[in-house]
Amino acid sequence: IHRGGFVVNRSKGVYIDLAEYVKAATYSPKWARGHEWCIPPLPLLTCIGNGRGGGDYHGTCMDMVGRWAMDIIEFAEERPEGMREIDYSRIAFKEE
Repeated sequence: IHRGGFVVNRSKGVYIDLAEYVKAATYSPKWARGHEWCIPPLPLLTCIGNGRGGGDYHGTCMDMVGRWAMDIIEFAEERPEGMREIDYSRIAFKEE
């Protein structure tokens, strides 16, 4: 995962500070034998078809999966002005 910069959702007026996301979403599942994992948020936020089989996500923040599908999204190197930072507890995707 890219550890710097911002994922900006222009449609919803929110952004993700990737450094803050990594802090909130890094975890060590039992099966990983002490290794840390961090699921990138963008594929899950923009997902279409989760729950139809073939590698579906089952974990925390299930209500957010696909919530950004078809929205206008960009990457920015600087914090976007006039937008609200997302609540990381709502998108800290972790799968056991």
